[in-house]
Amino acid sequence: MWQTVCPNGPAMVKAAPETGRIMTVTIYISDTIRSVAGDLPQKIEVPASGKKSTRQLAKSVGVPTALIAFSMVNGVRCGLDDSVPDGSEIHLLGTIAGG
Repeated sequence: MWQTVCPNGPAMVKAAPETGRIMTVTIYISDTIRSVAGDLPQKIEVPASGKKSTRQLAKSVGVPTALIAFSMVNGVRCGLDDSVPDGSEIHLLGTIAGG
């Protein structure tokens, strides 16, 4: 079993992945970030090896971390320096502006 705890959300516990299986992390990038950052797809699947932070994963796919207002990992708000378990879904959200 692995567990991840984000400062602003509850602990989530899931079964450990099978050994030898290649795991991926799915990153969803909001339109507000994509409109500034250029030609980024809305959804990116990244092969995951070991524990990485949301910041490291965002940089690895070309998302400037200065554009990220907050991130959601498996439905829980997490900081950019929190580690992300293999198989997670990450939503990167930019600022929300109104008029």
